[in-house]
Amino acid sequence: MNELFSIINGGINMRHPLTFRMSKPHGIPCYVLLSLKSNAIYNVNGVSMKGRPNEAIIISPNTPYYYENPDGVYIDDWLRFESHDPTILDKMNFPLNTLIYLADSRHINIIFQEIIWEYNYSREEFKKQNVSILLQVLINKLMSYYLEIGSDDNYSPFHSKLRDLRLRIQSDVMQSYKAENVASTLGISTSYFQHLYRKLFGISFHKDVIRFRIDQAKYLIAHTELTLNDISEMCGYSSEVHFFRQFKKETGRNPSDYRNMPFFESTSKY
Repeated sequence: MNELFSIINGGINMRHPLTFRMSKPHGIPCYVLLSLKSNAIYNVNGVSMKGRPNEAIIISPNTPYYYENPDGVYIDDWLRFESHDPTILDKMNFPLNTLIYLADSRHINIIFQEIIWEYNYSREEFKKQNVSILLQVLINKLMSYYLEIGSDDNYSPFHSKLRDLRLRIQSDVMQSYKAENVASTLGISTSYFQHLYRKLFGISFHKDVIRFRIDQAKYLIAHTELTLNDISEMCGYSSEVHFFRQFKKETGRNPSDYRNMPFFESTSKY
């Protein structure tokens, strides 16, 4: 397998004192990826920007830049990397030399850590391939965050909490999820919560819960011998009649008919 990316060096949770200033007036011949954990002032190719924690930037090769935090220590995760297809980021329309707001900086931190670990400690026969794959994932995630949030006007401090919520729902569909209860936990109004949820995921909270429950029900029907009553309870339905109605509305079939479908048809069409 040909590696698409390779890294030159990097570090995580790097702390620099007040006097620190990184200055490359002629740039360097590779990409620079920075994930901020402190405030910062950037100047990239003559454009000044104010950075803040939970933002990231990829600086293109041979681009003049400097950065510092005049108000205190400067902290970041960083990578210098190369692409073996010099057009790949252009094909993605990746926003180079632009600060990107991270919807979930914890996820980015984990990928950074995995890249540095693989680069330093992985077995030689896997190192290059693993680093390339992880760096591709990292770049894809940054692109996804840019497309989802785009600008400061679209940024919300609730994005990370909403992502955690969605994963929790998907993992535990048996629980009761009500918009007003979740909104109260977040300390926001129900209407604002519903607005944020739809804006971030492109689907209403109510419909998303139903989708996760029906997806889980389809899996249990197709792959287990559990009774339909047991499945309805495991998927968060207090009434088997309600479960049957909602299942047919979402799939076009009754649960019992779905169980009798050939395996391939049940797993490929719905």
